Amino acid sequence: MKRILLFAVLVASAVAMAACGASSSGSKPPTNQDQGAVMAEPASEIVIKASNFKFDMAEYKVKKGQPVKLTLQNVEGVHGVAISGVNLNLKAGETVEYTFDKAGTYDIVCNIYCGAGHAQMRAKLTVVE
Repeated sequence: MKRILLFAVLVASAVAMAACGASSSGSKPPTNQDQGAVMAEPASEIVIKASNFKFDMAEYKVKKGQPVKLTLQNVEGVHGVAISGVNLNLKAGETVEYTFDKAGTYDIVCNIYCGAGHAQMRAKLTVVE
């Protein structure tokens, strides 16, 4: 019985670790410095596209005091989003509406462990006056 339980735990761990998948090229995981894209103007609707170990933009911009719709779209792998300082969490396919009342920069991080490059999966959300 213990062997069966141990085997089940090992299989479940392997599946969880492979959930995001790894790059088949064998290269190091990409970082936000590799993508570098910054949203030019503040938006009232943002779709954060997540793929293995990166978001589609290094920085997203919104306007202070204006409602913004935030959506998380998983392009590759399994990811979630947490936005620091405002206790906002998004699951894949989820849309939330939020009004940022304070100008500044907020960290966006993946909040679902997605593999070797998980710790580098970061972006910024800038709230402008």
